[in-house]
Amino acid sequence: MERVQASVRRASLQAIVADRMFSAQQVARPKLFPDVYLFAAKTLGVEPARCLVVEDSVTGLNTARAAGMRTIAFISASHIPSGYAHVLREMGITRIMKHMDELLAWVQAGVRGEFGDVLS
Repeated sequence: MERVQASVRRASLQAIVADRMFSAQQVARPKLFPDVYLFAAKTLGVEPARCLVVEDSVTGLNTARAAGMRTIAFISASHIPSGYAHVLREMGITRIMKHMDELLAWVQAGVRGEFGDVLS
């Protein structure tokens, strides 16, 4: 949870996210399973298909997609290797974000229904 909170602070999203943060510490099975994403949706009273997950790992992206959630890949974390965006595109990931200041526009596009049925 500490990493999640630090990431939210770095992205200056505290006002938007508030206390609605979730981590694998809150569920029995880790991210290879969609439990944390499904737990978050259930806790917030939101259908998984209406959720948008920002992830920097292939495991996290695939897990969120398995939960039926839309995803955005964040590729500018310090541990992300060069060429990662290309690898993600080859996997079918279509929404790739380089900077957190792009997030608001992505969220607004999702709210307008511009993601269609594509999960990522």
